[in-house]
Amino acid sequence: MKNKRQARDLSGETFGRWTVLERANRNEQGHFYYWCLCECGFKGRIIGYSLKSGKSKSCGCLQREISAEKMKEVRTMTRHYHRKEVRDLKQEIEYLRNLLKKHKIDYCAVAS
Repeated sequence: MKNKRQARDLSGETFGRWTVLERANRNEQGHFYYWCLCECGFKGRIIGYSLKSGKSKSCGCLQREISAEKMKEVRTMTRHYHRKEVRDLKQEIEYLRNLLKKHKIDYCAVAS
């Protein structure tokens, strides 16, 4: 018979945004699950080695916050480049209008 080591109870410890409330049960391989409370208020059952290794840091709220922050940066950059493109396009249109006036062309069309 295989001798199983006594795993230490993680109750009361904090891993990332998780706070371990109590030990839940074991899986088929003998690993313990723990009931944990995330800082956002979500309660979940997490396997112990995911907590200890740092693989599980939160219920997903941390990733959503990081993604939202990155998207905020992308939106800001997109707005900046869009404004520049619009400004460049307006300058190009003005340049073409002035060219048409200079050569006294009243009508300009592109054949399709």
